[in-house]
Amino acid sequence: MSKEADGKGQKTVCNHEAMMEAFTELSNIQTALFGAYEQAAALSADFSESYEGEAKEEVMIFLNNLPIHLYKLTLFYGKMAQYVYVTKMSFKTSDQTMADKLGD
Repeated sequence: MSKEADGKGQKTVCNHEAMMEAFTELSNIQTALFGAYEQAAALSADFSESYEGEAKEEVMIFLNNLPIHLYKLTLFYGKMAQYVYVTKMSFKTSDQTMADKLGD
């Protein structure tokens, strides 16, 4: 949203295009994170079979927790995208209601 001057002072307006762009970008990030989550889930098994060094236990703890963190980020970005979309639709509904009332 941005501030836009009118003849009577300042008013808050909703830039619907910018909000849809934000929704799309957040959705794309969510999709990328979900792909990373799937890759991280497979990484633990691959690493366990191929590495026999001193740091194996620490790395396995990290790799076992990585998918959980990526999944939580996926949910977080999904909720942000949902919030932006619902907010945009709310503004759109309010704008339409106001237009309908002013048109009568």
